[in-house]
Amino acid sequence: MQRFNSTVNNFEQEVDRLKAATKAYQKLEELSTTYRLILDQFEENSKNIKTLAEEHNNRHQAVINSITQMRTANEAHQNKVTQAISEGQKTISDSIDAQVRANRQFYTDFERVVRIKLDENKSEIRRLIEQDRAQMKQYFDDKLDQYNASVNKQYSQVKTIALVFGILNLVILIGILVKLFV
Repeated sequence: MQRFNSTVNNFEQEVDRLKAATKAYQKLEELSTTYRLILDQFEENSKNIKTLAEEHNNRHQAVINSITQMRTANEAHQNKVTQAISEGQKTISDSIDAQVRANRQFYTDFERVVRIKLDENKSEIRRLIEQDRAQMKQYFDDKLDQYNASVNKQYSQVKTIALVFGILNLVILIGILVKLFV
């Protein structure tokens, strides 16, 4: 019964170790989910930037149409308006390009950091699993050795008892035969 309680306690300890490994896996899954959410947010931001660019293009087209009307109405100011639009386009284009480059750099840096963190956690989880696996193997090997030693001890005791009973039966048989023939 004590051996059974000891075995149950050992199994409970192993279950606790497995729970710890499960928590590590859950942490990895949480990091992965967070990474997916961030990627989804990045896609949404990209869509918003495209929408803003389209709105900008639509507004730009409206400005060009207004300028065309103004050009026909006021040819004297045509060069000034055209130059202002050209400079505005360049400034906006440069601003958008700078923002796109900054976003790309941010996304690249962020993705690299997330990958590093995921790789670190993956390595740590693998190490913990291998360590637990080795401990469990050693534990079961020890228990098997103890069980084999116990079985061998009981076998030698049974063998000795059987030998003693065999000798007693032989002595009794010889005694009976001696009484019968004497």
